Amino acid sequence: MERGPAPRSLRIRYSVAHYSLEGLQKALQKEGFVFNFSLLDRIRHTLIHYCEDVQYHNLKTPEPRTKNNSQEVFVKAYEQHPHGDHVDMPPESGAAK
Repeated sequence: MERGPAPRSLRIRYSVAHYSLEGLQKALQKEGFVFNFSLLDRIRHTLIHYCEDVQYHNLKTPEPRTKNNSQEVFVKAYEQHPHGDHVDMPPESGAAK
């Protein structure tokens, strides 16, 4: 936390994994801070609250297995397809003509 650019303002940096703007605002209000928000500010903060909630839930969602082991997925797919100098001919009987 540090002084903000405007008089009587604060600049707070936080991780969405641990805090939210909404939670910080409520905690500051309990401590006596007063916010004078215009209608545009309230709309902007509502959007920020929503975006942070989505980010928080996305952080808690595990990534699909294919993203974590993409090399393994491609190796298995490669093994399933014929490749190289493979020729579908019966083996020779040992006597060359």
